[in-house]
Order: sequence, then C-alpha cells, then structure tokens
Amino acid sequence: MAQPTRSRASLRVDVLKKIDPISEPKTSTTTSGGSTTTLLDSLLAPAAESEDFVGDWIYIAEKQGSGPEVGEIARVTDVDFSGSTSTLTLAPALTATLESGADYERHRKVRPSIINDRLDVILGLLRQNVLLPVTIVTDGDMETSGVSDWTAAGTGGTPTLAKNTSTPNVRHGRQSLSITNDGSTTEGFAKSSSMLLPGGTTCIVSADVYITAGDLAKLTFYDVTNSAVIGTAMESDESGWVHLENLFTVPETCEEVQVWAESQAASDVTYWDHITVWPTLDKGIDLPTFLEFISDVKSIFFYPVGMGIVGSTNVNAYRINEGAPQFYAHNQKELDDTGVGASRFYVPSRQPTNALWIKGRKPYDAFAGATDALKDADTTQANRYVVTNMTAASILDDLALDAMEAEKEALANNLRGKALELRFEIQHILNTMTPPAKKIVTTPFTRE
Repeated sequence: MAQPTRSRASLRVDVLKKIDPISEPKTSTTTSGGSTTTLLDSLLAPAAESEDFVGDWIYIAEKQGSGPEVGEIARVTDVDFSGSTSTLTLAPALTATLESGADYERHRKVRPSIINDRLDVILGLLRQNVLLPVTIVTDGDMETSGVSDWTAAGTGGTPTLAKNTSTPNVRHGRQSLSITNDGSTTEGFAKSSSMLLPGGTTCIVSADVYITAGDLAKLTFYDVTNSAVIGTAMESDESGWVHLENLFTVPETCEEVQVWAESQAASDVTYWDHITVWPTLDKGIDLPTFLEFISDVKSIFFYPVGMGIVGSTNVNAYRINEGAPQFYAHNQKELDDTGVGASRFYVPSRQPTNALWIKGRKPYDAFAGATDALKDADTTQANRYVVTNMTAASILDDLALDAMEAEKEALANNLRGKALELRFEIQHILNTMTPPAKKIVTTPFTRE
C-alpha cells in the first residue's frame, strides 16, 4: 500500500492550528458576494468586537466563478458587524470581485506565504527512503517522467509506451513502464538507449515485469553493432510479477548494446518495474541522479533469485519474493566536488552474482506547480505530523526573535518553549526522516 499523502493546502491549515490554536474561524466560506476590497461572511457576526480581525491576512483558498485566484492575499483594514452578514474591508484590492461560496483562510500570526515557503524548506530537510537498481540503463529505474528514453517499435504496428503509477503494476518506486499492443501489433518493443561496452564484458541483465493474465513478456539483450540478439532472450507467460535474470557476455566484435522489453502478442500489456544491466567486474557505481548526496547512500543489497518457473515459454524466469533482501558489501565513497560526476562509490571486495540495489535517502520534493492553485493541490508523502510540527516550530522561533527585538523576553521564552514542545512531540518519528547524527567510536584511550 502506498504511503498516505497530504496536500499543501491541508498542511498549511494544520500549521495554522499549531501557531494560532485558539483564534477562530481559521477557515470559512463567503456567504454573499462582495467586491475586490470587501469580504462578506455571516459566520463572523456577531462573534467579535469591532477591532477584531483587523490586521489579519486573508488567503483565497478557492477560485469561485470569476473571482480572485487561489493564493491571493490581502489584509483586513476594517470590519463592519452592523448587519447579519459581517463585512471585512481588504487591502490591497483583490484582482476580481469575491463571489458567494468562495473558501478562504484567516491568518492572524504570520502572512500565509511564509507558511508556504517554510513548508518547502522543511520538506528539503527531511529524507525519504528509496530503493534503486544499480544499472547503466538510462531510466532503468523508470523514475524519469515520460518515455523519451525509450523507443517504441513493433511488428504489424507500434505499441504505446507510458509510465504507470497504479497498483499492482508498480513494484518499486513511483512508476513502471507499460508496453501496450493494439490488435494489429504482434510484437511491441520498448528499446533502451544504447550503452557502450567493450567486447567480452560479462553483464547481469534482469528485470521485474508484471504480466497481464494471458499475455507474454520477453527481455532481449541486443548487439546493436552486429544487429544480433546476444544469447537467449528471457521470457515468461505467467500472470502477475515475474523476475527475469541471467548473465550475458558481450561479443568480441560488439561495441554497443541495448535492452529490448517486449509485449509478445497482439493486445498484450506488460509493466516493467525496472531493467538492470550491470558489468559484473565494474566496482565503481556512480551516484544515481535520483539521489542528491553521496551520504544519502545507506547500503547495497540484492534480492536472492527465487525458484525457476517451468515451461517452454519460461526462460530464465523466476518467482518473486522467495528470499529476503541480503546485504551485499561495504563500500568506500569517492567525492570530487569540482567534478562533473562528483560522487561515486566502490565495492572492491566482491563480484556480484545477482542484480544489485541501493538503499538510499533523498529529500522530499517541494510542492510543484505554475500557480498557487496547483501547488495547493500538490501532495507529499512526508509524515503529516512531522512536517506540521517542524514548520510551526520554525515559525515560532522567528516570532521569538521578533519578540526579543521588541524587548519582550517573557513572550520570546514562551514561544521558544512551545517550539521545543512541538519538536519533542515528533522526535520519535523525526529520527527516521533526517540525516543521521555523526557516530563517534570511543576507546579506553579516547580523550574528550
């Protein structure tokens, strides 16, 4: 099951509840049409004094009709509670007239854009666990958006290539590569970019593929130089997840190779979770582009190959999940801050007999989108409570600094204390989501 997600809009309100727990309402909806400088909401009357709400920030959380865009911010300069529908006067003017039924947020402590920016900062500090195949295939982990690194080809037609994000068609990571044949395409290929390898190189070639019931999958290691198949292609007609793996030796006259993933018959659909090609004598592994720092690499491991699947249409095909992940070897890191390829790590002690994997950690992505509406709708898998508490604590620290500058020491101490409480609440979760503390090995001769 995938990790739960949380949108920027919902996290912003969660943070608002932490830094301003008592003041209400935090969110509401306009009950009548206003103007570019007035907001009408019956929920506000007669719950306040005339000076309440003045100085608050209003964040437009929903575009209603032809009203202002999501993310527009204005400040309350005056209030009127004389009628049944309270009126807030806003400045600067919004870009369009507020219509009835528009959702908005009321922020009393800080401008809402500060919360948005701080959420992105906190996501960049946190780390999420990732598993990546060790492979020289471009987009072999299938994590790149789109299919530009794969070439569609076929017999009788051309298959449709796409990235799929739905279960059960993804085994590792966020997406898989789907190959969908139409009724006239009897062989549908997804061809990788070419890889340059010296003749005589022995490689592990492997993949996990999800085969739709009744369909067939094949993986071919191909000699581009001589236009020939290398060895015997791996294939299976089983349904569900199947592991394909074998050793291949690049012919002496070959300089350029590819891997071809294939749906083998008309209307077949297969989903390729990852495809690995790795020279067994290669001890150096470049840092995957999906990771940011060499320190984000935690370990190298492999999955033991399961029981072979029998049958004439199963060649080097194996069952999934018949062995737990096994630690492979310790590695030494190489870091060249001035290099184009700045990070690399080496495994000098072993030669792999199975496809290798990296366990790493990477920052969570900032909320993405060209507009605030898109960013508010974007989601993250980061733990809701960790993000909320860390963001709120960071803002409370800033408010404490402001209080100190205003010579309000007691207020500053209270704000710092609240920030510490928020961090303490999530410390047990936070330990799994931040870079580990530096370990110090002590001996009887260690001096402090």
